[in-house]
Amino acid sequence: MYFDPATREIVIGEAKGGYNGSQLDDILGCAYGFRQGTLEWAGEAAKRIIADRRRPASDPQELAKRELEVRRAGQVMAAMRGQLPGGVRIEVFHTEHNQGIPAVTRHYVVGRTRTASP
Repeated sequence: MYFDPATREIVIGEAKGGYNGSQLDDILGCAYGFRQGTLEWAGEAAKRIIADRRRPASDPQELAKRELEVRRAGQVMAAMRGQLPGGVRIEVFHTEHNQGIPAVTRHYVVGRTRTASP
């Protein structure tokens, strides 16, 4: 996840490896009851991260990492509700592999809360 200053969007990336010769629709699975790469999938992932913050953590580094994830998930939820100026963009990066060696990487924009204007 990162912030794109040109469009002011929060960008969520989904990486897929393998699936040589497959089309995008053939490599995206389902998670949390939604198709990967959709806004619904991103929203549900953010909700689960926020809900998971209640799980105890004894390690201070784990606790700090979890708090950062919760803050980012909160930003995603706010952007999806239109409370942040740029919205959310979902991107998929698909890297084919030949005998275990990364080859061509394709980039797709698969979801967006609104049309951004740079």
